[in-house]
Amino acid sequence: MPLKEIFKHLRSLNFSLILLALLIILSAISTFAAEPGAFFNSLGFFAIIILFFINLASCFVYRFSRELKKTGHRNFGPDILHGGLILFMVFALLSTYNRMEGQIALTAGQTANMPDGSVLTLDDFEYQRYDNGRPRDWISYLTVENNNNIVISRYPLRVNHPLKLNGYTLYQSSYGEMKGGMYSVIQAVREPFWGLVLAALIICGAGMFITMFVKLYRILRRKT
Repeated sequence: MPLKEIFKHLRSLNFSLILLALLIILSAISTFAAEPGAFFNSLGFFAIIILFFINLASCFVYRFSRELKKTGHRNFGPDILHGGLILFMVFALLSTYNRMEGQIALTAGQTANMPDGSVLTLDDFEYQRYDNGRPRDWISYLTVENNNNIVISRYPLRVNHPLKLNGYTLYQSSYGEMKGGMYSVIQAVREPFWGLVLAALIICGAGMFITMFVKLYRILRRKT
């Protein structure tokens, strides 16, 4: 098969739909598997992602070069969208494979050393209930010290209210009880490429907006 024909198939919409269908089906199957996350760490998943990346890159190169050759009105919206999707895939993979995660259980007064050298102290733990006894909220009051200097004092860490700390995000994960009282389980997550993933999504949004704006402008222009 000539190289031109191979390139044509790689950038085709049908190829995109087949890859998306495979990702959806295999993701759904892995959800009910004994180890749900195994598929996303497998060679098969990585191969599909690489093929999807090639598909997007081929579409981007073909369309962008064609658009540059035009002499009339141009619409680079789809090219910006494709470029944003390519960046999103790259940064999302980097973020996934460089993600660091850990948990620690602390009782009031206990400390933990963070990877950057700072010291995390659980000053107090507050467990709130509704009148019927159901859990309402649980709050960890955290103090962070670095080189014997207090950086953060009694920060109220609670569910859906994380703490950003030197590249890590601390979450109120859960809690428990033991003979000495209650303890708090705090989760620390580091995703070094998350900011770039967000930037890629913004680029995708800009590409979609420009695409729709240019199409609407052309429709309105024809009517007038």
